[in-house]
Amino acid sequence: MVIEDVFSPQKKSKSKNADLQLRQIAAPIDRLAAFVGEMPVFVPLLSVFLAPFRHDISVAQLTGSQVQLLFAGIGIGLTSAATLIAYQTLFIYFFGATPGKYFVGLRVVSVLGETKPSLTMCLLRSLTMCLEFALLGFPWLASLSHPQRRVLHDRLSDTYVTCLDDKKTAPAPMFVEKQLAKNVQAPGWALFLLAIIFCFNYFNMERKDLSIANEFENNDQLCSQVSVAVKDRHSNIDSNPSRIAVALALFEAQNIDEACLDKEAHFSMWRNQDKDMGYLAHALSNSTDEKIFNDYLDKVCAVNKDGDACQFTSELQSEKENSLIDVRSPASVEVAEPFSNLADVHRDFIRLHLERQLHGHNQLHEALKVIDESTATPDLADFLNLERIKIMWEMDRMPEARAVFQASRAHMSEPSRIQLSSWMCSAEILSGCSKENRLACSQFISDFDQLESDPQPEVVELNYIRAQKCLTSDSMDYVNIDKKLYSERAHNYLSALELVNDRKFRGAREIFRQIADQTESDEFQTQANADLVRLSQSKLELDYFFEEFLSNGNYQADPKFAFELLNKYLSVGDFERVTLVGEDLLKIFPYKKSLYSTLFSEARKHKNFKFADKVQAQFKKLMPESKSLSLESSGI
Repeated sequence: MVIEDVFSPQKKSKSKNADLQLRQIAAPIDRLAAFVGEMPVFVPLLSVFLAPFRHDISVAQLTGSQVQLLFAGIGIGLTSAATLIAYQTLFIYFFGATPGKYFVGLRVVSVLGETKPSLTMCLLRSLTMCLEFALLGFPWLASLSHPQRRVLHDRLSDTYVTCLDDKKTAPAPMFVEKQLAKNVQAPGWALFLLAIIFCFNYFNMERKDLSIANEFENNDQLCSQVSVAVKDRHSNIDSNPSRIAVALALFEAQNIDEACLDKEAHFSMWRNQDKDMGYLAHALSNSTDEKIFNDYLDKVCAVNKDGDACQFTSELQSEKENSLIDVRSPASVEVAEPFSNLADVHRDFIRLHLERQLHGHNQLHEALKVIDESTATPDLADFLNLERIKIMWEMDRMPEARAVFQASRAHMSEPSRIQLSSWMCSAEILSGCSKENRLACSQFISDFDQLESDPQPEVVELNYIRAQKCLTSDSMDYVNIDKKLYSERAHNYLSALELVNDRKFRGAREIFRQIADQTESDEFQTQANADLVRLSQSKLELDYFFEEFLSNGNYQADPKFAFELLNKYLSVGDFERVTLVGEDLLKIFPYKKSLYSTLFSEARKHKNFKFADKVQAQFKKLMPESKSLSLESSGI
């Protein structure tokens, strides 16, 4: 059997259309069969090139990022188009047919002499075919209505599809075929036009939302700190970070206040995006008003009962009623487990909240674990480092705390570096103003002196005075120190210290009492009480401060007063009060070995061996890896 060579030279017809009428035109059903036959070859090939996009789509679905999903879709579309163009062009140029057409018995030939198409023809044909794919394939309906069954890519590239079997030659289109093509094409083009309008409106709305957000921020209706964090996350982590989720994370990291969070909540509600997180933000920014707080929490689950915000709200309400973390529970409890399946966009905020709750309830090992698993984005890294250092200090892991402090401060912004140095210096002074402990205070003074003239928070100025007192002792330059202070209480406190230095104790006590008698409990009040304890001259006066200590037992923020009271009772040998103050301090700092050592030593000294054994047992229970307490390790 001899197969006719379709690529052999043919005599040119005087009329192209008349010539095409005589050729073996492929029928639409054969072309459809060829298209289906391409799938076993083209689909596996295409999947190889699209494999890198699977990760991008998974991330976009997990984070709920519509923009990231859109960009992944654009990448898939461009890669698919490039693969289709190369596939069609190469196969038709070298073999005259793609695999599907080859097995069905079809060939692509040029209308100019029925020769193989040139490379230009093949490329133009493939490009036009991509355009037809983008138009949802509606131009292919021309094979039902065109006299020579030629669709758009055939006509633009001067090619047509022929069949090798003359029995399968397609007749001219019938009236029914032409009407079918006409009736289907009209709604098809309408759907395509609607899709174009939808995409245009979507991008236009995103552009308007961005411009309105910028306008709101310029008018001080949004928080600049949130905008900076969103921009940074957009560049490094997430192509479309949730603004309200970022605001909530910054609020938990104490980088923005309630007023700022409330602005962001209003903006989220106005955009009708993440409304459940917006209601949660409203609740947290109004946490001092129990009614408003609970009203907003009720709306969170009403909007989206399956969302991350609703799941977190349930835990938050139980936290209000029963305490989320029971301080008496075993330290190995995995409190973060309920939130392990949350989306990354919300996980930072919720993990920060958990860390603060764990830290506040002395679940220090769990708090460190949460910090290790949290995203160390630039806007949260400083807070996480400070929390890590605080926890290590409370666990008596001072070498590690100092190492993290030295490694962190060099990369921090100026405000964060001042905050970290200020806290570290205060903590070191609490352990004693030894040569080893003075390094942090020396660095803090250097950081503070390099600041511009902007006022600092009162606690920073208080710690600056503490640091100067530790480093310079009796040779403090009160005049120059006073010039760098802005707070009225800082000026007054420095004046009281100068009176103490001049041995004018009565005047110093008067100033200390004025600060201590203020209604708001803060670091200044705690420090003033500590100085009054240090200057107390009678057991009666000391017992007055002991009653003050019992009435306000939470000195975790600044335990200077409690430690000063403990040292004073140690100096007068009042073992009963030493144990009471010491046990209260252990509730705040359960991992401070120096406290256990002091109580153990005092109990042995006063021959209270039962209490000494109790302290030893509690110490070994919390820190089984440590050596047993001994008299040699006494001292705070």
